[in-house]
Amino acid sequence: MVVLGKSVAVKRLVFLTALPGVLLTVSCSAGHQQVSARGEVAASESHAPVPTADGGVSFHLPLSRYSFSAEESALISQAERIVTEQCMARFHLGYESAGTDSSGRGPDRRYGITSATEAKESGYHMPRPPVRDSPRLSEREILVLMGSLHPEQGSPRKESVEVSGKRVPVPSGGCTGEASRSVLGTSQQSDAAAAAQEISLLSFKESRTDAKVVSAFKRWSVCMRKEGFDYASPLDPAEDFTEGESASVTEKRAALTDVECKEKVGLVAVWEGVESAIQEGKMKKHATELADLERAHAAQMKTVHAIIAKNSGH
Repeated sequence: MVVLGKSVAVKRLVFLTALPGVLLTVSCSAGHQQVSARGEVAASESHAPVPTADGGVSFHLPLSRYSFSAEESALISQAERIVTEQCMARFHLGYESAGTDSSGRGPDRRYGITSATEAKESGYHMPRPPVRDSPRLSEREILVLMGSLHPEQGSPRKESVEVSGKRVPVPSGGCTGEASRSVLGTSQQSDAAAAAQEISLLSFKESRTDAKVVSAFKRWSVCMRKEGFDYASPLDPAEDFTEGESASVTEKRAALTDVECKEKVGLVAVWEGVESAIQEGKMKKHATELADLERAHAAQMKTVHAIIAKNSGH
């Protein structure tokens, strides 16, 4: 029985910013799971909660309407699990996904740290997801689940395993790859995704030079300086503190001061307002591509609902 702490995360067009100024079109293929030489599945970064359009600064921005919601992400995970279970069963192998947080929410650092709770607990470091016991898998289980004994290196050749005396081909990317293709398809919507990513990157870049935002930066900087921290931009402090494994007392104090100064000068509200206006203008110019993206999401969710309905016992 293969037990994983997270159902297969597959390709999702989720627009988010885990780091300042970087919009990610999340493509968390199942192959991102790491398998050690001892046959243990370890949680990789792709297994942390995936932020969606339900919380955080980035998801108040106009572009967030083209993201999957937390509820949709949970349904996607459910459909992935169903397909993975069915695939593994063809090879006479069990698969069970341990219970996980399906909220799909995570830290939003588009404008730097904005949560006092995160600042107190982790400083500028990203909060770590709960550590789960890593199940030990046999080589056969790894091969069928991931499509290769070394999934981090890819699978250049077609694999097969013996089932009831016959050689049965392993799906490309293993059962996790099959789940990805079955649930969300193979279309990358590259033009639409590229348009959305360009809007996010440019709107962030342009917003930083807007007079209102620059003024808010200066007020924030003065506030920070009064507490002994000299920075010109709220995107700068994290660079000084995130190299270590954990946050120091000084880092936590700096991060909390950062959050408090942002609130005091209203920096986030100003920045969000400016960037929202910029995004709205750019979105009008890319209306066709974004409409394609919206249709793709709708089609993908239709498939997800169909898989779940057909297997309502899961």
